[in-house]
Amino acid sequence: MSLTKYALITFLIGLLVLFIISQNLEPKLIKISDINSQMTDNYVKVQGNIIKIKNYDTFSIITLNDSTESISVLVNQNISLSENIEVIGKVKEYRGSLEIEASQIKLSSS
Repeated sequence: MSLTKYALITFLIGLLVLFIISQNLEPKLIKISDINSQMTDNYVKVQGNIIKIKNYDTFSIITLNDSTESISVLVNQNISLSENIEVIGKVKEYRGSLEIEASQIKLSSS
């Protein structure tokens, strides 16, 4: 086999391995009170109960509360009040307050 074929096979295997690894990576679960402005544009994982929902045409803003604090979370799906959920999303600052732009939401087991 030529060097080009080896390089292509190695590249494809490496790409596949990176894809598999990236699908299994997620941030460590943290408390809402630990979120700070230095985390802006970073992904976080939080868990809590929904205590408030504001629905708009294309999105909703929920207020998520854990035992330490509350934070606003922007979501693009219907969610029921007081569900215990787990959110993975990017920390953003809006009008001087931190919020999370959700990329993944799932019902929490606890």
